[in-house]
Amino acid sequence: MISVLSDILPIIIYVLLIIILIVGIILGIKGIKTIDKLNDTLDDLNDKLDSVNGIFQIFDFVQDKASSLFDHVAELGTGILKRIFDKKIKKHDDYDDDNLDDLFDEEDE
Repeated sequence: MISVLSDILPIIIYVLLIIILIVGIILGIKGIKTIDKLNDTLDDLNDKLDSVNGIFQIFDFVQDKASSLFDHVAELGTGILKRIFDKKIKKHDDYDDDNLDDLFDEEDE
């Protein structure tokens, strides 16, 4: 009985190792095919993103120009308001402290 097991057991182990090796090779080939498909899909996605990237660059350019324009308009408006208030302040500074009550009475009317 032991002699039969010592003859059959190595054969069973070798057959199982061959099966494991074949399964490993099959899984490796399927893994390579899956990686190739994934690589093709990612290349396609990258091409599509590059085409959309141009549109985003246009939006970014328009946004930058609009922001620059609005900043310039705001600076212009601020400058005009500053000149107007500076003139009013100079006008009020011409009055001396004794005439301040008269000045406030004039503005209330």
